[in-house]
Amino acid sequence: MFSAPTFGELETRLSRPKFDPYLTLEERQSLLQDMASCARWCETEALTGTWCRDPDDNKFIALALTENVTRLVTGDADLLCLDPLGELRILTPAQALEELMLAD
Repeated sequence: MFSAPTFGELETRLSRPKFDPYLTLEERQSLLQDMASCARWCETEALTGTWCRDPDDNKFIALALTENVTRLVTGDADLLCLDPLGELRILTPAQALEELMLAD
């Protein structure tokens, strides 16, 4: 699930040189194209708010709340410190995997 702002951030982050040892720039661009083509695209402009100590992260909360998701998976400490946010759980990838394994 993406909004234009959240996908834009992913594009920016994946273009950073720190990913060069793992994937070529062409592979990252291909991955982004694949993700864009199969993603669920959502509008979040109607929901504005300030939830995070890093205002740039508010777009992720807005997307999650707009779409009524129950889990947001992230490694960002500015988002993780908000858990829980109402009905929204904000989990690390390890926590999310643990929940999935317990559900089986």
